[in-house]
Amino acid sequence: MLLAIDLDVDEVGAFELMARMRLRAPSLPILAFDLRPGADRAVRALRSGARGVVGDGATREKLVEAVSAVAAGRRYLDGDAIGAVLDVAVSGQPEPLHHSLSNREYETLCLYGAGKRAGVIARELALSPKTVNTYRARLLEKLNVGTTAELIRYAITHGLTSR
Repeated sequence: MLLAIDLDVDEVGAFELMARMRLRAPSLPILAFDLRPGADRAVRALRSGARGVVGDGATREKLVEAVSAVAAGRRYLDGDAIGAVLDVAVSGQPEPLHHSLSNREYETLCLYGAGKRAGVIARELALSPKTVNTYRARLLEKLNVGTTAELIRYAITHGLTSR
């Protein structure tokens, strides 16, 4: 058995789903499909429990290779995903502040970046508005910004917007 998850189908919740599945079934192999360029979601998917990530340039043969590798318990990154992850690892730049966020904080940030208000975010994440405000306060602190507008600017600048 293998869990394959497309990060573009429902980015909001995909990382949390992987983390929960990892806790419930530690041996369950998880393969993430990331059809957007860049490393941020690939890195987050791996940190959330994915054993492999297939990027936007994967061929049918690479998909079969990825499923086989992950199902056999090995890690797998295809060419595009490995390039993006390596770019982050060897850039010599400090890790972006948003890499330290919990999955829920990250999802909240992405939704703010998409221009959604707290009430809408609460509904989409099945949280209370008070919880969303708590996440907003944590985001302001962790990202060293002072206002919601700066939080939104941070998300947009780093490409952290949900569809």
